[in-house]
Amino acid sequence: MLFEIFADEQTAEPRVIKGREGKPDRHVYDQHVYWIKGRQLIQLTVTSDSLPECYPAGRYTIHEDSFEAENAYGRGQLKFNPYRFKLAPLSAQKADERAKAV
Repeated sequence: MLFEIFADEQTAEPRVIKGREGKPDRHVYDQHVYWIKGRQLIQLTVTSDSLPECYPAGRYTIHEDSFEAENAYGRGQLKFNPYRFKLAPLSAQKADERAKAV
């Protein structure tokens, strides 16, 4: 999967998640990311816990830490964990090869 953050949209917007049951409010930063799916771009939002964790402009793929192995019913299965979602930058050469393959 190929994702891109454009230079004119790399800024992150702050957002506050209200705390429940006596927990403090949580400050997060939302950033627009585009999933390159064939000829179409699908806009998604990636949330980071702090401003330094936000991604610079560039092309990315899903980092391997976003997945975990689950051993359910005696079979190992790969499972996506949305709470540990991370992007890994692609080098310029790899990004061009993937864009041509799509």
